[in-house]
Amino acid sequence: MRAFIELRRGNHSEAKSIIERFLGREPAAGEITEEFLLSVWDEQVAIPNAHRICFHLPVLSAAITSRPESSSRRVQFGKPVLSMQTAAAAIGVVAVPPVVGSNDPEVYVSYAWGDDKSPEGIKREEVVNQMCVAVGRTGRLVGRDKTVMKPGDSIEAFADKIAKAPRIVVVVSAKSLHSKFCMVDEIYSAYQRSGFRRAEFQPKVIALVMDDATAMLKDDIALVKHWQAVHERERDDLKAVDPNNKALERWSKVHKLGDMCDHLLDMLDAIKDIIMPRGYENIVKGDFSEVIARLPPQRT
Repeated sequence: MRAFIELRRGNHSEAKSIIERFLGREPAAGEITEEFLLSVWDEQVAIPNAHRICFHLPVLSAAITSRPESSSRRVQFGKPVLSMQTAAAAIGVVAVPPVVGSNDPEVYVSYAWGDDKSPEGIKREEVVNQMCVAVGRTGRLVGRDKTVMKPGDSIEAFADKIAKAPRIVVVVSAKSLHSKFCMVDEIYSAYQRSGFRRAEFQPKVIALVMDDATAMLKDDIALVKHWQAVHERERDDLKAVDPNNKALERWSKVHKLGDMCDHLLDMLDAIKDIIMPRGYENIVKGDFSEVIARLPPQRT
């Protein structure tokens, strides 16, 4: 709020200093704006070592939001209320990047795991196993469920790390396209953090499309209808047992699923537009040189 006030007063340098302390890094030019601060409040961007802004400021004045007071109440983990995406995109606001420590993986893997007996499941495991070995030879850390997670860890927290990663290798399969963890918590979260902009999203995603996903990506309308049906069913089921919307976290997940449905066609188009080897034989050929070429520079 102090930064917002300083911006209204025209004290740009003071606002920059406040935002820098809040972010824990020097802000980009597009982040020293009222629009950015409102988008952080409304989109609930996760800031390292900090609460979400709306936890402390659940209600903003209509003088700040230019919206009625009833539209300026932000429940923590609730659905966005200001529709700031258009304004943020217009001024080039970028999502808050993660603060990556020296021991954090530089690349994470998003894939549908837990099925290593079917022919498709065996191929998925082989792709991930071989890719992790190839990337590991370059000296980079790879974040994968089997190597990063241990008993007692949160699956949702791991999915959040994937969404924030500098680079995500997405192994697209029929199973992943029907997995909520893969689609909603990992890939859509990354797309959301990219401001729903293809130019921000594509550079961080390395898409490896398996054979059984090719037809599904071509018939993306059917895939959208599938997720819309899932959303409607979960929304109706939750409404039946929680008519007063008291289960905020559960409702937040249902709202996020609905938001993904709204953006799914564009997100799938962005993934299909990424040129990478497709099909198991082409993916494993060449010791994953195409994947390695798209990784971020090695840390010094």
